[in-house]
Amino acid sequence: MMVVFLQLWVVGAKISYTPRLRIWWCIISAMDIHYFAAARAARGLAHERITTTAATLAELVDELGRLPDTGTTDSGLSLAQVLSRCSFLVDGRHANMDTAISAAERVDVLPPFAGG
Repeated sequence: MMVVFLQLWVVGAKISYTPRLRIWWCIISAMDIHYFAAARAARGLAHERITTTAATLAELVDELGRLPDTGTTDSGLSLAQVLSRCSFLVDGRHANMDTAISAAERVDVLPPFAGG
């Protein structure tokens, strides 16, 4: 936030004026999202290329959960419900929700897997 001070002189009285200006900017990134297992079933796609203004993985997950035209898994879970249980790789590295993704090229969505 930037604060600008403007001084006005009115009939010998000094009045200070401090308008508040907000400067908004964002980075738009294009990245590949790869869905596995239940995430693939819920999204109906194995992978897609998206453009996003998300700065962190948490913002991206929220955005993905609100995508239109998503289906459900065989057990009836929506993509948003599946995403809440997933782990993620950003450019091949494990990522937490605070991970910055603005320079990422690929995000893998990994639901919990069963088996051994």
